[in-house]
Formats: sequence, structure tokens, C-alpha cells
Amino acid sequence: MDKYYPARGVNIPCLNTLMALESKILVGILLELASKGVAALPMHDGIMVAASNKQLAIETMRKVSEEKVGRPLQVVEKAI
Repeated sequence: MDKYYPARGVNIPCLNTLMALESKILVGILLELASKGVAALPMHDGIMVAASNKQLAIETMRKVSEEKVGRPLQVVEKAI
């Protein structure tokens, strides 16, 4: 087990809760964009959309994250 969880004392149930929350945020973003006809590809820690949908994607990410965690999360554009 140490091979996969090298930091002793880590609260694994807490990590599972955070991963589940991240998943709910991402799925919410994808569903919201799809309902508006916008194709979005999920990535490790974000989404990829056409440049023409960038602003809508940013607004959607902030809106959905606020609904899920009570405040909008920071959105940063990354070069591909």
C-alpha cells in the first residue's frame, strides 16, 4: 500500500471525497456546455473547447464550481 500512498497519515476517505467533488464539478461543466451545443473534451484538470467557446467555457466553469462548492474556482487558460 505504501507504494501507492507514500505519505503516511493521509486521510484517504478525505481524498476520495475531494476526487468525487472534482468529478461532480467536471461532469456539471460538461453537461452545461453540452446543453448549449458546445463540445468540450475533459482533460486531467480541465476542459478543452474551441477558441470561439472560450469565454462561455470560463463562465460555465465558474458558475458550476460556485454551485458545487459555494464559490467560483479560479479558471486559468493553459497553452496546448
